[in-house]
Amino acid sequence: MKKILVTGAAGMIGSALCGRLKQGGEVIGVYHDALPPPDADGIIWERADCTDTGLMARLCDRYAPDAVIHCAAVVHRKAGAVDAATYERVNVAATEGLARAAASSNPAVLFVFLSSVAVYGDEGLPLPVSEGHPCNPADNYALSKRRAEMRLEGMAQRGEIAHVAIVRLASVYDREMTVLLDRRVRGPGVFIRYGRGTQRISALARPNLVDFVAWILKVPPEGCAVMNVCDERPYRFDEIIRVFKKGRDRARPVIPVPLFAVRMASCVGGMVFKDRAGRLRSCSNKASSDMVFGNERMLKTGFRPLHTLETVFSAEG
Repeated sequence: MKKILVTGAAGMIGSALCGRLKQGGEVIGVYHDALPPPDADGIIWERADCTDTGLMARLCDRYAPDAVIHCAAVVHRKAGAVDAATYERVNVAATEGLARAAASSNPAVLFVFLSSVAVYGDEGLPLPVSEGHPCNPADNYALSKRRAEMRLEGMAQRGEIAHVAIVRLASVYDREMTVLLDRRVRGPGVFIRYGRGTQRISALARPNLVDFVAWILKVPPEGCAVMNVCDERPYRFDEIIRVFKKGRDRARPVIPVPLFAVRMASCVGGMVFKDRAGRLRSCSNKASSDMVFGNERMLKTGFRPLHTLETVFSAEG
C-alpha cells in the first residue's frame, strides 16, 4: 500500500484528493489554516506550516511517503493583496524544501506539483498553448509558480529527485467552485456575454484533476514531466452561460457587451489608473480572447477525462 502525503489537504482540491486516494493507499493529510472536514475519516491528519522546513522534513522522515502531492500555496489574489516576498517564501522556497525533504526520506518518491497555466502569461499566446511555449508570467503569483517549477526541474536534472510531475492546471471548477469561470461570464446580478460569446477557455473539472493525479501515481514519470491538465475540450463563453442557466441561475438575465466597449474601457482605465494598466489589459484580454491550452501530453499518458462542464452541473437544481 502506497503512502501518499498531501499538502493543503483541507482545501477544495486537497480534500477531494485525500478522499479519492485513501481508497488505495495510506494518506497523510497536511493542513494549516483550513481545518479538515468533519467526514475525513481514514486519513492521518498532521497540522503543519509548509514553510517550516524542519517540521516538514521530520514529517517526511516519519512517514517516508511514496508520493507527495503538493497542493498548498498562496493562491492568486488581487494585485497588491500579497507581496512578492510572501509568494516567494510560500510558493517557491517551501516547495523546494519539501521536495528535498521527500527525496531525502525516500529516493524513489514521486513529487507532484500543482502549478498553473498562468505561467504562460496572457498576451501573444499561440493557440493552443503547448508546454513547449516560453513562459511569460504576468504577476507575482504566476512568477512564483514558474520559479517553483524551475527549482524542481533543476533538482531533477541534477539527479536530486527521481520523479517529478509538474501539472499546469487550467481554471479548476466544480459545483461549489465556480469563481474562475464566473469571471468570464458574470456581473452583479447578470450574465455578461462579451461579443458573440464564442471565445473559448480551457477549464478543468475538479473530479478530472483528482482522477488524473490518481492515474499518474500508478506510473510515475522518469525525471521531470511537465503537463497541461484540462478537460478534453475547451468551452465557449456562451456555452458556460447556457449550462449555468440550466441550474439555479435560470432567472439571471444575459446582458450583451460589445468587445470594442471592453477594449475601450481597458484603454481609458489604463490611462486614468496607470498603476493598474497591466491588470486592466489582462482582464480585457481574458474577456475578449481565447485561452486554450494543449493537453496532448496529458492524453498521451493514456488518461481520458470523464467529466465535462455539462456533467458536473447536470444535477444542479
